[in-house]
Amino acid sequence: MRPEARAAWGHVLLANLAERAPVRHRRVLERLHPKTHSAYEGLAAMRWVPMEAHMELSDEIRAEVGAGLRYSEFWRQAGLRLANRPILSGFLQMVGRLSGSDPLRVANQFPRFFRHTFRHVVDARVVREPGRTVLELFDFDGAAFNFECFVEGTVGVLMASGDVTNSRLRAEVTHFEAGGRASIVVRAIG
Repeated sequence: MRPEARAAWGHVLLANLAERAPVRHRRVLERLHPKTHSAYEGLAAMRWVPMEAHMELSDEIRAEVGAGLRYSEFWRQAGLRLANRPILSGFLQMVGRLSGSDPLRVANQFPRFFRHTFRHVVDARVVREPGRTVLELFDFDGAAFNFECFVEGTVGVLMASGDVTNSRLRAEVTHFEAGGRASIVVRAIG
């Protein structure tokens, strides 16, 4: 089974970069392999692109905006942009209904979210603990793809999900193995 991502992610990442940093956007486009360009060209947002294309684009953007919190913030902004598109708006509306007065329920929905936006890429589970939720990611092919980049993006999307559902959250990576396992602790703030 070939790992794939929804094309919407690439579209929104490029749009976010073009709006915020046109020079960086141009540099990213210049460095992308022609196969990556063609994977996204004219493709509807809900269609699938090879994970190789998604990760090349993500890695190049990360090289431009910076790693760690800078990259997570970039993904938070992209997630907010995507919140009005069909791929994420339905998910966020559902999360808002399900979370009610418990902001940590936002993280509870991420295994379902990953199944909807990625195919054969990562598995996820949620462990509820007093005062926090732990999102565990596993079975990611860290030999083929940059898992650190993927995890930093996930932190940003968690934060965007909290913003859109009015759930003030803090997400922190507490365990990371480059081979494809990580734990992200999500806590309510305020």
